[in-house]
Amino acid sequence: MLRPVLLFALTTLTSHAQSADFRWVRQLGGAAGQAIAGMATDPQGNIYVAGNTTSVDFPVRGAIQPHPAGSGIFRVDGPGAAWKNLYQAGATAAYALAVDPRAPNKIYAGTATGLLRSRDSGESWTPAISFGVRVNALTVDPANSGVVYAASQGQGFYKSLDSGFTWLPINNGVPADSDGRVFVFGIWIDPHNSAVLLAASSVGGLLRSTDSGASWTVIISSVVPLQVSSVAFDPVHAGVVYATESRLMVVSKDDGLTWNPLGQVELGYQSPTVILPDPTHENVLYASSDSALWKSADAGATWQRKIDQFSANLTLDHFTNAIYAVLGARLVVTTDGFDTTTPIGPLIFTTLVTLAAGGGRVFVGAQSSTDIFVAKLDPDGNTIFATYFGGSATDLASALGVDSAGGVYVTGTTQSLDFPFSAGAFSGAGRAFLFKLNPDGSLAYATGLQGGTPNAIAVDAAGRAVVTGVSSGDLPVTPGAWQTKFLFTFCGPGCQFVPPPTNAFVAEFDSAGASLVFATYLGSETESAAALTLTPDGSIVVAGKRTLYQLDSSGSSLLRSKSLPADIRALSTDARGNILAAGSTQDALFPTTPGAFQTTLYRLPTLPGTLGNTGSGDVFVTRLDSELNILNSTLLAGEASEIALSVEPSASGNIIVGGSTYSQGFPSHGPVQSPFSPTTGFLSQLTPDLSALVFSTFTGDNRPFFVRSVAATPDGGVVLAGSTSQPPFFNFTALFPDTATQAYVVRADPTPSNQPNPAPRIDRVVNAASQLASALSPRETIQVRGDFFDAEAALYLNGDALPLQSHDRTTLIAAVPTELSMRGAATIQVRAAGGTASILVPTAAASPGVFSRDATGSGQGYILNKDGSLNSPDNPAAEGEPITICATGVGSMTFDHDYAVTDAVVDVRVDGFSAAGIAAVLGPAPGLPGDVYQISVYVPHPVDFVASNPNLKDFVMPPQVGVTLIVNGVPSQAGIALSVGNR
Repeated sequence: MLRPVLLFALTTLTSHAQSADFRWVRQLGGAAGQAIAGMATDPQGNIYVAGNTTSVDFPVRGAIQPHPAGSGIFRVDGPGAAWKNLYQAGATAAYALAVDPRAPNKIYAGTATGLLRSRDSGESWTPAISFGVRVNALTVDPANSGVVYAASQGQGFYKSLDSGFTWLPINNGVPADSDGRVFVFGIWIDPHNSAVLLAASSVGGLLRSTDSGASWTVIISSVVPLQVSSVAFDPVHAGVVYATESRLMVVSKDDGLTWNPLGQVELGYQSPTVILPDPTHENVLYASSDSALWKSADAGATWQRKIDQFSANLTLDHFTNAIYAVLGARLVVTTDGFDTTTPIGPLIFTTLVTLAAGGGRVFVGAQSSTDIFVAKLDPDGNTIFATYFGGSATDLASALGVDSAGGVYVTGTTQSLDFPFSAGAFSGAGRAFLFKLNPDGSLAYATGLQGGTPNAIAVDAAGRAVVTGVSSGDLPVTPGAWQTKFLFTFCGPGCQFVPPPTNAFVAEFDSAGASLVFATYLGSETESAAALTLTPDGSIVVAGKRTLYQLDSSGSSLLRSKSLPADIRALSTDARGNILAAGSTQDALFPTTPGAFQTTLYRLPTLPGTLGNTGSGDVFVTRLDSELNILNSTLLAGEASEIALSVEPSASGNIIVGGSTYSQGFPSHGPVQSPFSPTTGFLSQLTPDLSALVFSTFTGDNRPFFVRSVAATPDGGVVLAGSTSQPPFFNFTALFPDTATQAYVVRADPTPSNQPNPAPRIDRVVNAASQLASALSPRETIQVRGDFFDAEAALYLNGDALPLQSHDRTTLIAAVPTELSMRGAATIQVRAAGGTASILVPTAAASPGVFSRDATGSGQGYILNKDGSLNSPDNPAAEGEPITICATGVGSMTFDHDYAVTDAVVDVRVDGFSAAGIAAVLGPAPGLPGDVYQISVYVPHPVDFVASNPNLKDFVMPPQVGVTLIVNGVPSQAGIALSVGNR
């Protein structure tokens, strides 16, 4: 597998004389995840990027906030409000914590992959072990500090005898699931007899060991809850132990061997999920749930409700006997049985998972949260400043804007109660935020906004920021605004909106962020806004779901609106004041203009049983005048689905667009690379009239990738910013970065086209059958398409010349060698009198494509009937008859006499049914290039499958059905038809 940065680096080094080259590539961020929210350039060519990170080691420079405000571990040094973010642990989340009951300075933390250890109360940390899975629970033997137990997500229990330096699994008797995995969620030690352990398992329920974990037995009892949420041993009475889950509380008086129910709490209240004995008062218990905190003075026979409030994570400090709990949004401590509580630390700063206490300090384990990052790069990609920004919970930037002086504006949402709003700002609270950094990275202001979720931002010439997005109400609308009411139709008593009603909103702040110039709703029912742009006359154009709205500069008047049947994701304004819009459309009536690059939707034939790559949604790019009249409009699409997420004018007036595509047939022109992932980014530049591509390239490595933002540089270059993600969880709207999400900024430079001897240009390297830019595989026949392939043009693969089967100005045809390296990437190069062109392409063991009769890669397949005639609607094959399918790209093969035997099985599907094979050969076929893989199979007879599917009893194949070859799990292209008829 290619290393992420290596692919970009190889592309930069091996690409020559294409329509654009990557000058440099920068990966932003630390060891965890980073996601791009927005990017822009200033008139000097500096680049500004904002996004979100879960990394605690994001590389900062000249930072106003040098460390993350959120991390996986916090420490509260009570009493009082003092607390500390232990970001130095390097943990983005902590799911288990344990304090050594004999030494409160010794702390263990369980993370998503293993264990950390601290010997100085969390000031410094060292890795204890990496299990590769999450640690759900930890406990330290109170009689021997060297003995530590861990419960893991999928690998069962581990035990250390040397304070966490070495670990051994202890799963004898622990039940596993059907896949052999052992999921355990808790482990508890009897303080009176540390050989006795109780534990919680997802399969076995409650487990018990009497030999320090050497063996385990499942406790079988109708009283014992299947999914134990907490266990607590009585500190006074040996052998007495309590347990809870969501339905009941139980007690054992023989160290967990047999159990009986405890008294239950009042009806109408959720049964407690946490139970804790009082360390100094015999028979006193505390229990908590999501609705209340309870106390029992008679060993759980009866319960008194002490606090009507969300309560969770009861924990005891064995050194001070203080009890800590989360009540509502506060961490509190009590020393008098919850007769009184004292708040400690801040308001709950993040999604709390676990607590541990020792020596008067409380350690808080939290789920992963994000901080915002903002970075300024010089034109060569060097960092000028980079900083964290945000509070201790999840903060998500959603958009960025830059003014002409280099001030950078970032908007988004926050869950942090300690978000760093500035004094004198419009608001010091709100779920939404807007902040401005000065050109040197210092903070100008940070303000809150209630009632809206921002999706886009623009800045006018006076430094006033305008944000737009979606609102569910409570927006602080201003007098005289265009729409002061939240509009929706009440559907009657008992009616529920699915989804809930929303309006778009627009809000403008003054240049100091101290007041609202205006705030208004826009639209009704389920409207939202994804983009906006400002025109030279100050009007504001906003993209609703399928409507463009144009407000005057004061926000008091709707000048006009225009319906556009599309998902509008991006807006900008060119030098002439025209509006550029881009996004995705599935509407056959989407308006395109004569002479546009693509005027109709790209659609494959609709065939039953098609298994290849299909989809719907074509990129659109539209240019409108200042009154929203369409001047030019085009589509831009391949065989599957794609979407544009950003559009900007270039310095020369061309139109730059970027986004994400699932299509291997997405239009490319002088690309740097082919697609390396089923979902990848694209960067395209079109002429101002949208009639032609100036350049168009795929972007990204072998992970899903999308281009979120594009921007022009003053010297004619283009910058893109985008993010990767981990399949199958690709979501181009996601702003929260998981560990697989990484952020990239790339500088692309168009290649001058006014050379006296035109250099060769590669536009596509395609499978000769499918006509798609799929991976190269051994023996595959490929076509290199482009222009200016003169008489001296030669084709090279990784520096080795390939014999040409065909050669003209726009197309070279050759076969991939049988010894093709499977390193994941290869370089295709054309050398001609005018120069050299190179492109980076993926490789694979197989990349099947089926020939079509018209050589387009879709429609009627190049398939022979049993008599050797070409299959067609006028000459169909019957069910049960043999046919021969012509293909290439099925991978390496050997030969048994005249028959071709592929290294991997070729699974032929006809109308979705598996077709029984006959034989295959490799050789020429009339009208097709190179040696053709010709596989003969029987057309499936659906009634043969009645035993497994009775619904097929009278089934007859339709006149045309899909044909697919699957090799190594890779299907051939969609849209290849076999004509079927009864004879």
